[in-house]
Parts: sequence; structure tokens; C-alpha cells
Amino acid sequence: MEFAGIISRLLQRDEQSRGRGLRIRTYAVTPISEECGLIQWVPATTGFRIIVQQRYTARGMGLPSSAIRAIAERRGKDWNKRLHAFVHDLLPPHPPIFYTWFHEMFGTPQRWLAARSRYAATMATMSIVGWIIGLGDRHGENILFDEKSGDCVHVDLNCLFEKGLTLAEPELVPFRLTHNLTDALGVTGVEGPFRRGCESVYRVMREHRDALNAVLETFLHDPLCEWGKSLRFAAGHTGSLVEKQQAMEVEQAAKALATIDRKLLGIDKVSIPLSVEGQVQELIRAATDVNLLAQMYIGWGSYL
Repeated sequence: MEFAGIISRLLQRDEQSRGRGLRIRTYAVTPISEECGLIQWVPATTGFRIIVQQRYTARGMGLPSSAIRAIAERRGKDWNKRLHAFVHDLLPPHPPIFYTWFHEMFGTPQRWLAARSRYAATMATMSIVGWIIGLGDRHGENILFDEKSGDCVHVDLNCLFEKGLTLAEPELVPFRLTHNLTDALGVTGVEGPFRRGCESVYRVMREHRDALNAVLETFLHDPLCEWGKSLRFAAGHTGSLVEKQQAMEVEQAAKALATIDRKLLGIDKVSIPLSVEGQVQELIRAATDVNLLAQMYIGWGSYL
């Protein structure tokens, strides 16, 4: 949350970003110990999965969970079978329907337009920020939408620093941008406010690369970080084991910071730096690639 607050302040200082309404919806988090803490309740919000599933059910559309589980078992681990199941079995029963939520929640043209603009701006902001810090676990329950403003609110931010890529079924896309989300952006889809918003956020983060790296380095060496906890668990063991755990902690933190720095430089997966526009284009391409979405864990809901 501290890092998100810094990003929001940087965006507010930038004239272009401020004009686009780019910001992160934050909430209070108060750690009490290594194992527990207090998290602020985010009022007037509903999870993305609930929003779309309610509308599918009301219209006699969608598939029951039993049918989805059967498809997941049938497709197995084979790449081509997963792609076929995604395109032919999962997508057709789940056409874009999220756009109707905006019609229902914001009944006048003025309110609808304002909400959709807030939606595009807040989703663009968290898409880029989430990709930079390697935020994963972006299934439908971890992305909420504000019923009064249209804001996109991300919760459960503990799957960081590319941890999603280490799961049994890796989270292959840089952020969630499924067909329901792109369709709700309007007739131009990702073109227009969403793309321009992504470019503005990424530009600002690039311009403040040194400051952001300094903040993240402090966080990465925080003893509350997951890899830092191993030192407490090593207590009582031999000195050599503790030293080994310390070395592993330093190596993991350095690797995570280096990955973030490469992203801020535009050389995440290429050797030649990409422009701001080029990097955003590559991210949108990957996030909407059916070949990648088809390989995702079925519970992530890439068909929604």
C-alpha cells in the first residue's frame, strides 16, 4: 500500500496523468505481527466474478461449475487440447456481459460515461503497476469494482515479484485483460483511454525509476517479506545453515529487484529497450493472447 501511495502521488504531480484521472484505489493495511494484521473493509464494491456470473445466470448463459471442472479434466496438460477447449468449449457460453453492469449501476448518460472513464483509468493504472511489481493471483475475486464510481480496486496483493510464474499452473499473462474487461471499455476496446492511460503510467514510472527502485529495495529487505521469514525459522540450527539462508534471502531479493529494474528500462524480455508505446503494446498483446489465456489455471477464469 505504501508503494501504491507513492505511485498515486507521482501520477498526481504529472499533468498528463492527472488530467486522465490515473490513480490507484488504496485501502488501509495495519500489520500487527508477522502472521496477522488489520485490513480496511472496502465498501460498495463487488467482485468481478460475482458481477459476471450473476448476469450469466440471470440470462440462462454460462456453464455450471461441474461442466467447467469436466472441461478442465478433459483438456489435461496438453497445450493444443487446452487451446481447443478454451476457444470452443469455454468462450462461446461466456460472451461479453460485464458492460451491462455499467448500464445497471449508472443509469444516466453522464453517470455512465463518468464511471466508464474511471474504470478505464483505474484499470490501466493497476495493470501497469501490477506488471512492474510482478503481481499475480488476479482471479475474479481479487478484482473489485466500485458500485458508486466504477473504480477498479485490486485486493489480496501478496502474490508479488513473479510468484505467479512459479505456481503449478503458471500465471502467464502480465495482467488481467480478458474479453469481458476489454469489451466494457467501449467500441474501441483497448484503444483510446486504456492504452493512453497505460502509456502515461509507464512513462511516469520510467521517469522516476531511481526513486521507485530505492523504495522497493527497502521493502524487499523487510523482515516481513516471505523469504525473510526463513531466518526466524532457522533459529536454533547451525551457523552454517543460518548463513546459507541469509545468502538465499539476499539472492532472491536482488533477483526480484533486477527484474523490476529491467521492466522500468523496457528490457523485460528483450535485449533492445522498447519505447513506452512499444512496451505497452507488447503487454496488451500478451494479456489478450488466447494461446496464453487457454493455458491458465481453470479457477483463474480466463474465459470470463
